[in-house]
Order: sequence, then structure tokens, then C-alpha cells
Amino acid sequence: MASGTVVKIKREDDEMDSQQHLGGNPFAALFSSVNDVQRFIAVKDVDRSDPVRQMSASIELAEDHQKNDPVDSDEALTLSYALERIFLITLDVENSALKPSRSVFLSDMFASNHKQTRLDMNVLEQAVFERLLMQQLKGNVIASALPDESDPQAAYVEAVEPAVLLYLGQCYARLLAEKTFEKVTTGHLKKCKDIIISNATTALVMTDLYTGQNLHQQICDLFFNSTSTSNFDSVKEFLQRVFVSLDESEEASLNDSMAPSLEIIRTELLRLSILDPMVRHYLEFLKFMSTTPCLAQVLINYSMPTNEKDGKGYAVSLLGSVLSLSCLPKNQLVTAEFFNKPSTVSQQEHQITERNLWLLIKNLNDEIYTAFYNMLRLSPEIRHLLLKWLGKCLHANAEKAKMWTQHAAEDGTLAPDGFMLNLGNVLLRLCKPFSKPQSDNLMKVDVAYAKATVNDDDESRVRGKHLQGLEKETCLVSVESNDVTSLEETSASCFNFTTECFFLTHRCLQLSFQVVHGKLLKLTQELGRIQRVWEDAVAQAGSGSDMVQRMREVMDKTMTQYLTKKAALLEPHALELALKFYIATAALLSHLGSSSDLLQPIQFPLPAGVPKCLTSIPELIIENLVDFISFLRRFQDSMFLTASDDIGQLMSLILVFMGSPERMKNPHLRARLAEVLEALMPHEDQRSGLLSSSSQAMASCQQHLFAQHPHIRHLARTLLQVFVSIEMTGQSVQFELKFNYRRPMYRVLEYIWKVDLHKREIKALADEALQHMEATDPPIFLRFINLLINDAIYLLDEALQVSYW
Repeated sequence: MASGTVVKIKREDDEMDSQQHLGGNPFAALFSSVNDVQRFIAVKDVDRSDPVRQMSASIELAEDHQKNDPVDSDEALTLSYALERIFLITLDVENSALKPSRSVFLSDMFASNHKQTRLDMNVLEQAVFERLLMQQLKGNVIASALPDESDPQAAYVEAVEPAVLLYLGQCYARLLAEKTFEKVTTGHLKKCKDIIISNATTALVMTDLYTGQNLHQQICDLFFNSTSTSNFDSVKEFLQRVFVSLDESEEASLNDSMAPSLEIIRTELLRLSILDPMVRHYLEFLKFMSTTPCLAQVLINYSMPTNEKDGKGYAVSLLGSVLSLSCLPKNQLVTAEFFNKPSTVSQQEHQITERNLWLLIKNLNDEIYTAFYNMLRLSPEIRHLLLKWLGKCLHANAEKAKMWTQHAAEDGTLAPDGFMLNLGNVLLRLCKPFSKPQSDNLMKVDVAYAKATVNDDDESRVRGKHLQGLEKETCLVSVESNDVTSLEETSASCFNFTTECFFLTHRCLQLSFQVVHGKLLKLTQELGRIQRVWEDAVAQAGSGSDMVQRMREVMDKTMTQYLTKKAALLEPHALELALKFYIATAALLSHLGSSSDLLQPIQFPLPAGVPKCLTSIPELIIENLVDFISFLRRFQDSMFLTASDDIGQLMSLILVFMGSPERMKNPHLRARLAEVLEALMPHEDQRSGLLSSSSQAMASCQQHLFAQHPHIRHLARTLLQVFVSIEMTGQSVQFELKFNYRRPMYRVLEYIWKVDLHKREIKALADEALQHMEATDPPIFLRFINLLINDAIYLLDEALQVSYW
């Protein structure tokens, strides 16, 4: 017998023995034939270290099995193809226009479920989990030969996405875009979503399950990579559902699960410039976090510094890192990013840089405001947490209002100026609903808030009082030691959001705008001094000397600081909001000071009694207003035109308080109101008549104010009263300080003397002085003339001494 025949007979005998052996195996009954069992064994015997051989054997088995498969129902087949398109996985190898162009073949699952080549809802959860655990994705990719395939490489990359959360997020996006579920059972859509969310939640809870994967970085990558794509809404929905699922889970804390991702974002934000394109993506993430209660709570809690008294800690927190994006450097050691070497750049280029910065600042503050507004509306608890963060932040940085911080370098313990300015701009946006003089919301402001105190967090939540430290501020009128009624009423008060927002904004503006404005004025003086020294050096040593070059470098550095601060303060939208806010503040204080209803006009003469509410109004509110109006006068007086209809409220404030020591005890503060009066007065060049149309409109508005305000005839007496009161402070005040107070008064007196209405009033005061020349209490005009002559003699003496030496 030939040897070949012997081998053939031997193989046949072996096959018969194998079939008899398998026939006795009870598990063989699970297969349709012994041949199927043998093919299954052949697949399992393939070397698993070679995924290509393994998949090839699986495909052969699938092709053999498909020949004997009964025809699937149309609905089952449609569902299977839909699931393949969503999850990019498959259990069969046939080509179809309904299949994805690239998908991962689940060989192990196919081998263990050999009778099933279609995906359905019963095996989907197992299939997705197996896909997530697969280590050899690239060796199991099946391509469907589609002639119209546009980007095979992109399809391949998408199919073999190794990152768990990126893959699940993409699946969720494909699921929402899938139209098949409109034709099949609606329960399939919900179950698919649940499977995706469940696997994502499990991955974040059991991070050790997926070795080699940085799941927290994947959260950031998934979100930021999608912000400019059509899938952004689906990605946000996916992440929101995952985080809500984590919050409801008993196996993990949402705070702990999100902390690594939030730390990645915070670290990146701290190194970004306001010019960086990535800023937009991080602002989108901030808004995303602000729309869901559990996420907003995590955001605020994560942004609370460990040491709540650390002012700078708020600026480097997650919320603070967004607010710190500014054209201002974050500390004195950082080189300025804008206006470098200004002496080598034209004025036009500076203006372009300034306008570009204004646009960036406005967009940044608009986005942050949206996030804050969202959180304030979510729930009372989230509102309490955010207001608590704001109140503690302002209290921790209260030292910025002290004089030494304005004239010394930042010591690194307080939040930077850019952070405070942005926070102030955001709060001004929150004040818009009541930044109108006749607003019903403005009437809701309860000034007793400033004197109220709370003992703990629960009382703060119940009473709506989150800002600390105001009770220590000096108020317009001091409380008498025996008058405890108002204090008792204050201690029992609860306050609304309008009240809290009003005082938070004023405190923040005191720590931001007023501080930066003070530094700007100091830089103006410094630049003047440096320029004089530089001119002397050029005259002595020539323009090419080393000393002159060093002086130029110093001048450039100082000018860079000046231009940067000026740009930060002059953002037009913020100025407009601030002006409206201060006009509303003036309307509120005027009516409180005159004991009149906010919706009723003020009546002169004022009532003799002083309203008790003035004992609760901090002087810082008037100081803020004076400082801002003075700033506008120096740098942007055209802004007054944006509120020309309501500018009279500032004049009402002056008439009520400037000449009334009973309503404003501090004579220096009353004298500073003359700066506001000067700002409302037409400029000398405006009175000359050679003006642009906008300047003419501004001059007309100001002239009308000084002639037609309902109570303007009281201005002359009010001005003389404050002029005289400076001399009667009861303190040793240097003449230079008194003269600085009186300087704007001289200008106003000079102007109103040219207006017939005021000239008549001044003459009437002079006639009154003549009639009461011998009175025990000298008339106001007599005291004014006496002080005026004293000032003139002092100035003449000073001038003679200077000319003599």
C-alpha cells in the first residue's frame, strides 16, 4: 500500500476518532454540527500573540457560518448595522453600504457566541466592554470596501481610538446623530445611552481597570477638542450625564473624581495669556460647569483656598485663574506683555493695541459673567456658595484699599490688580437690572446691610449677608452711643440679592478701580519727573550719552506700565456700566439723604431731621463715586454723553450732601464732592466754541445742567458752605491740602459767576452778609470772603519768598 494512502487512511481514522470523542462531549450539543466544533477548536488553537492569524481564522469560521445562517429579520439587521455605525464594532465580516467603513472585529466574543453574527441589545453591553478592554485594536480592524469612501485614514483612526473616554464620547455623538432609532423601538436609544454612560462612569470610578490610560486628561482632551466642532453639544451632554451619574454613585465622590481634571485646567490657565486662542475653550468649560448644580458646586468648592484669608489664593484658584487673565502683569516680576518700548512705536499703533485689548477684555468679562449668572440662578445653595466665595475673596483682599499697597510693590500676598478689575467688571454686569435711577429694583437696596454682622455660615445663608468687614467702615454719619435702635433693627434684618450685589460691587470697585487709578496717577507724576531729568541730562551730556540712554530705558519701562494700566481702566463697556451704576448710586443716596421716596422728586429746603439710614452708609461709596467721576474727567469725559439724560442725579447728590455737615460729617469728603462738580462743568475749551459735534453736545448738556437743574439755585450757597467748612475741621490741616480741596471750587465759582442765575444768588448772599455784619454767627458770605483773602495773602507771601531766593 502506498505511503500516501496510508497517511490519508490515518487522517480519516483520526477524524473518525475525533468525531466520536466530540460526540460524547455534552458541550458539543451547543453547536449545529461536529464540523462547527472542530472549526471552533481550530480558531482557539491559533496563537493569540498573533492577532492577524487569530482574526483570519475567526473570519473563516464566520464566512462558513454565514452560509448556514437563516435570513435575519429586517428590523434586527437594521438595528445591528446601526449599532455597528455607532460603536464601530462588528461580529461579521460581510460588506454592506450600511456598515461603517472601518470597524473592530470582536474575535473573542464571536468565538464564544458562534451562532450570532449580528449585534443586538442583549449582547451590546458585553460587546462594548470587550472593545474597551481590547489591547490589539489595530490588528482587528475590518474594512468595508465602499467606493465613495472619502477619508479612509480618518475612519481608521476613529475606529481604533484607544482612549476610553474619547471613544465613548465619540460613540455618544454618533448615537445622537444616528437616524435609525426613529424607525425602531425608542427604548434602544435610551439603553445605548445608558451603556455608554455606565462604562464611562465605571472607568472614572475604577481607574485601575484601564491600565496605561490618563482618564482625567481624556476629559480635558474630549471637551477642548470638540469646542470648534459640530459635535460640541453632544460632547457636553455626554460629559454632563457622566458627571451626574458620578454624583449619584455611592462608590465615588464627584469632587474627588473631577479634582485631577480641574487641576490640569487650573494649571494651564495660570500660564495662559489673554491673547492665547485656548482661552476661549477654557471659558466654554467654565460655562459648561456653571449649568449643572453638582458641577457648579464642585467648581466653587475646588476654587475655595485652603486658607480663606489668603488673598492671592483666590486669584490662583480655578475661578480666579480665569479672572486673572488681563493685560496687566500678574506680579511685579513679570515683564509687561503689551506696549513694550513705547518710544519706538507710533501713537496710532498704541491706539490699535488698546482697541484690541478692549475687545479681549470685554469678551472675557462677558463670558465670565454668563458663568456667574448661570450659577446664581441654579439653586439657593449654589448662590450661597458663590456669594460666600465672593465675600471671602473681597474680605481677604481688603488690604488693597490701604494707602501703602497703592504706593508699594505687590508683596505676593494679595490678588493682582487684573483679577480685581475683571471681578469688578463682572459684578457691574450683575448690577445692570438696578443701574437705573428710576428702577424698582434700586428701591430694594437695604443700606442696613453694611452694619449687619453674622456669626457663622448658616446665619450668612439665612440672612443673605456674605460680605465681611463693612461694619468696621466709617459711615456718613456716626451712630450716637445711646442710639441702639437702628443697630437692633439691623441685627434682625435679612437681605435680598440686589442689596448684596450692590455692596459687593462697591467693595470690589474700591479694591480694583480706585487702586489702579491711584497707581496711574502716581505713574503720571513719575513720568513727569523722569522727563525733566532726561531733558536735563540731554542738555548736559547730549542725546548719545550712556546716562541719557539709561534714562530713556527707565522712561520706556514706566510708560509701558502707564499705558497698560490706562488700557485696563478705559475699556469702554466697563466704563459705561460703571457710570450708570454710580448714577444709580447717586440717585439712591440723594433720596435717602433727603428722606424722600425714590420715585418722587427731591424737595428743597431739606428736612431738618437727619435720616437714621445715613448711619449705615459707608463713606467708601462716596469715595468710589468721586474717584470714578474724576477719572472720567481726566481721561474720558465724552463718556458723560452716554448718560446725559440722568447726569442730573450727580448734581442732586452734590446739593444734598456737599453743604450739609449733618448728612455727611466728614468735611474732607464733602470737599471732594467739588471734584465731581468740576467734572460736570464745561471745560474752558468747550466754552470757546471751537469744538467737534460731540464736544458741542457735551458742552450743551453741561451748560443745561448748571442752568436748568430743578434745584440748581441752591448751588452757590452749598459751594460756599463747603468752602468755609474746610477751615473748621477741628484738625490741624496743612494749607496745601486745604488748597487742593479748594482748587476745583475756585474754578466752579469762576464759571457760575458768568451765569446770571448764580450771579444773582451770590449777590443775594452778599446782601445778607451786609445786613448781618455784626451777628454773633457771621454770615456764610462774610466767612467766605475772609478765607478768600487769607488764601490770597498766603499765596502772595509764598510767591514773594520763591522770587526772593
